[in-house]
Amino acid sequence: MKKTLLLAALLLIILSGCNKLDTSNLKVKEPEDEATDHQIKNRPITYVADTLEDGLNALPFDVVLPENLPFEAAPFEAPMIMDLNHDGRMLMAHFKAYDKGNKEIMLLIQTDFPVVESSVPESEKIELYNEMKGFYSKNSIAFQLKDVAYSLIYMNETITPAEHKEELIQLANQIIDKKQGA
Repeated sequence: MKKTLLLAALLLIILSGCNKLDTSNLKVKEPEDEATDHQIKNRPITYVADTLEDGLNALPFDVVLPENLPFEAAPFEAPMIMDLNHDGRMLMAHFKAYDKGNKEIMLLIQTDFPVVESSVPESEKIELYNEMKGFYSKNSIAFQLKDVAYSLIYMNETITPAEHKEELIQLANQIIDKKQGA
């Protein structure tokens, strides 16, 4: 009986650690302003990774990034990860890719975990790959895959609004296709 309880307790400890941010390969990004202790306690802890791989591996959820970007892209930068509650369980991560020749063309992918009910004001409801629902608004698209919310923000003033919308939909569909195929 003692062995069973000990094994159950050990398993619970191991499993509870699996759904938490692994900060072993991350660095805390210090605030750039003077903040009081109270302000610091109420702000998210912001982490930076040295590499994209380190950042992806630190997250307790899988992130899928599109491979075929609609511009001549440099590789995605290492992410910035915000620990919203200071416990490694409510997270936001930002992934950026820029055009090699024009830094004003950029794709930002924000992931939120776990998904919290939210609304997307002034947006158009659209259908994405495999009957997934998304919300489109000017230069962004938002959708949810299981327990991760994705927001794609695409800055590109060199194309028409119709092309912009179509490229965002294609980017979202890449993520959905790869995630559902995994």
